[in-house]
Amino acid sequence: MRVPREFEPYEQASIPTWHAPIKDEKGDWLETGVSNQDIVAWVSQGVIADRTRENLCASDVGVVALRRRFLEDLKAIEEGRDPRCVIRDPAANMRLEIPCVDLDDFKNGLPMEEMKKHFLMGSLLSDFYIIAGQPQSVKEDFEKTMHVKAPSFDIHSMVQK
Repeated sequence: MRVPREFEPYEQASIPTWHAPIKDEKGDWLETGVSNQDIVAWVSQGVIADRTRENLCASDVGVVALRRRFLEDLKAIEEGRDPRCVIRDPAANMRLEIPCVDLDDFKNGLPMEEMKKHFLMGSLLSDFYIIAGQPQSVKEDFEKTMHVKAPSFDIHSMVQK
């Protein structure tokens, strides 16, 4: 997330890393944070999900469309053609524009007051993203960098205080 304009230029001294546990000390799945709930959903599918027993419905139209595209790309490869989005021209690969809502807001940055009102960035300022095992220092660095006070969490139990 880009810092508000009035706090630029910003140079990050280091990129924090840590091992995020997926189970607690009893061996039970950590399910209290969104990221941990995602992990439980992924792992619960097993190594390879049995798609033959799947019951897709109208709301799964995106899943069907994506699978159709993958199958079309696999067929293209089998026929010796490139799949979609393969660009063999090195000059064309120098910069890739990724579509995004309000891309200019992300590229050019916003002043803090506008950032707070932004439909996406405003919530990112107030709802600090957290995952089990995340060091307290990550939250503290975010607060210092963004000049905000994020909600208080018990980092280890993932329960908001």
